[in-house]
Amino acid sequence: MNVTLKNLGTVEIGTGYGVEFEKWDGERWNRYEFEQIVTLQLIILKTGESFSKDVELKGFEKGIYRVIESLPDNHKISAAFTVE
Repeated sequence: MNVTLKNLGTVEIGTGYGVEFEKWDGERWNRYEFEQIVTLQLIILKTGESFSKDVELKGFEKGIYRVIESLPDNHKISAAFTVE
């Protein structure tokens, strides 16, 4: 899966190669632990810039998931998807 973050805001944001997922259990979202090996690098995105990262969904069971990206001031954005 390819995850792309585009800074549509007015301030710089930081990201990296790691990805956070949650899985829907029918009532709530729960953190989904999976093995990922990434380098710890901080990527700074200025307004209008994008950064893409490939994530292997190996081992993901069928279900509804969402990928989460943390933003400044404890804000988060997410996008849901289904593994069939």
